[in-house]
Amino acid sequence: MYILMSINIIRKMVNSGVESDTGLDHNLKIINVISLIGALFVSFYLFGSLFLSLSVSDIYWKVFISETFLFPFFLTPLLFTARKKRIAAAINISIIGLCATVVAPILIFGQSAGIHFFTIAFPALIVLIFNKKQDLFYFIFFSLLCIIGFVYCEFYLERALIFTFPPDFPMVYLRINNSISTILLVAISVYVFSNDLNFARNKISEEHERANNLLLNILPGPIAERLKNDEKSIADGFAHATILFADIVDFTQIAARYKPENLVNLLNNFFSAYDLLTEKYGLEKIKTIGDAYMVAAGIPNANPKHAQIMAAFALDMVDITHHISKEINEKIVLRVGINSGPVTAGVIGKKKFIYDLWGDAVNLASRMESSGLPGKIQVTEDTYQLLKDDYLFTQREPVEIKGKGLLKPYILIGPKKNNY
Repeated sequence: MYILMSINIIRKMVNSGVESDTGLDHNLKIINVISLIGALFVSFYLFGSLFLSLSVSDIYWKVFISETFLFPFFLTPLLFTARKKRIAAAINISIIGLCATVVAPILIFGQSAGIHFFTIAFPALIVLIFNKKQDLFYFIFFSLLCIIGFVYCEFYLERALIFTFPPDFPMVYLRINNSISTILLVAISVYVFSNDLNFARNKISEEHERANNLLLNILPGPIAERLKNDEKSIADGFAHATILFADIVDFTQIAARYKPENLVNLLNNFFSAYDLLTEKYGLEKIKTIGDAYMVAAGIPNANPKHAQIMAAFALDMVDITHHISKEINEKIVLRVGINSGPVTAGVIGKKKFIYDLWGDAVNLASRMESSGLPGKIQVTEDTYQLLKDDYLFTQREPVEIKGKGLLKPYILIGPKKNNY
């Protein structure tokens, strides 16, 4: 029970002022951990000094008094971090660290205690605390002080300036404690750094995956790869492709009866079903404009069966529209137009770019839709010639097509045999 209470108290102290595990809050947690470790090892000196002073010499009382004054300063950063004052807490910890690793050997312990080796670990901790560009000054300043202090203690300091240890002083106690402290601080630095590195790698990987998925929702896979490879201009010509346009009949009147959010949900039901069909048949969805849906076959990867695949898709599209309409008790009817021929495909724009199609074949597919019949799939002569061996058609009377004059389109009925 007492162990659990102690763990909870330590956890609360470590998370003092911390609301998340990233950015500023992550640095606050690091400072809290360093503060607690410092307080822990100062307490070791306190108890050791108090115990050994009874049998060795009064030097321990001097150590005890100095450590007693030092102990509260290891806890003051917790007050700063609780108020999100990271820089103030970090400077406080840095000054304490310099005092403990440089001043203490010079004044009290001398070189033989080995306390100045803490300066090896201290810059690593400073990197974790001061890890932003605006904190570079603090990092450089304290790191230089650590280097100067270590060099002085190691190569120029022969004994403490205030007093020296008596011959019977158990220096091994200090060496063990200092070695454990240094190893622990370095281990914590490496652990925190590796955690930060792994966290950053995971976040980069997640963001990269999210960006890739977003790009693939906008562009075909091969086109997305070319764009990621910094290809400046993406434009391809396809001699054989089939384009489909579909539009909801009398959509304006239907939309007038719906609230905006309900209208979006209505369209989403149908278009989501169409999207699943494009995946099923391996087609490329080009775009939606209002209640219109545009899809192509034979791009960006050529397919000799582009017209047959599109015909099967169109028939399923009409069927699924009828099925969803019955489920929602709303009469939704599609008008579908299909044409086959050469097209140009490419990416246009710098912002909100899209993969689009151009060419006479695209325009004629759009005219097939706009001049079509409700609930029917209207195709051009070119598409009919590609499908006549596999599908049943009826021919309409000549229809006036803008820019083309009178044309005799065909109405797709269904397959002659189950090819798909």
